[in-house]
Amino acid sequence: DLFYQLLDEMKNHDIACHLEGITTPSLIIGSDKDYVVPLDLQYILNKLLPNSELYIVKEAGHVPQVDFPKSVNLRIERFINKLTLKIN
Repeated sequence: DLFYQLLDEMKNHDIACHLEGITTPSLIIGSDKDYVVPLDLQYILNKLLPNSELYIVKEAGHVPQVDFPKSVNLRIERFINKLTLKIN
């Protein structure tokens, strides 16, 4: 029951108005089979969040890091390395 209540609350929450204030480089990891946060919303999140990069995991569900941990970890590592190169 609690899960479904939280899911309903999530549908009513509007985070879009807060996104432009987040300037930290961000990696958005999404998936093409996510039925909790559909693909079109993942693209909108990427558009509204400055300094974000979107990585879509093919054939994964809502938790792509569980479905494909190696490829997700490699993508995170690449993202962090790219940031490190910019700093140095």
